[in-house]
Amino acid sequence: MLQKAEQVISYIQKEYSSYFEGGDPTKPLTRAGLGAINPTKALLDNFSEYNRFIEEMIQNAEDSKSSEIIFHIQDDNIIVENNGYPFDEDDVKSITIVGETTKQDSDSIGMFGLGFKSVFLLSDNPSIHSGIFNFSFNSKTYIYPYLEQPDHKR
Repeated sequence: MLQKAEQVISYIQKEYSSYFEGGDPTKPLTRAGLGAINPTKALLDNFSEYNRFIEEMIQNAEDSKSSEIIFHIQDDNIIVENNGYPFDEDDVKSITIVGETTKQDSDSIGMFGLGFKSVFLLSDNPSIHSGIFNFSFNSKTYIYPYLEQPDHKR
């Protein structure tokens, strides 16, 4: 299972390698990279309230059929947990794209592809731990996932 998660993240990283000079995410963005990331920046600029991410996380929990959501607020981080369906491969791919979603249900809330990215209003390095997937982002690339080791304490 962990190997499947690594394959999915690796695939997405390869897909986005052209967004960075020399294919290296630590290097400057190419024109294609700026074109992919600038919409995220523009959408985030339209969020005038920093607490908007709370609404987005509640919407994401509802969309995953969660019956409970918990916000753990600590000095240096916020952990959001819900008991909805864990991420699958399509969810991971969808969350790395702006303006696209895997949501098929017209009753789903937030079908605009920003949802999770609203956490960039408060965090430079948000991470996701869902099912077999453990990955993070940074505020320089927004959509490029970094594989993380599972945190067995959660």
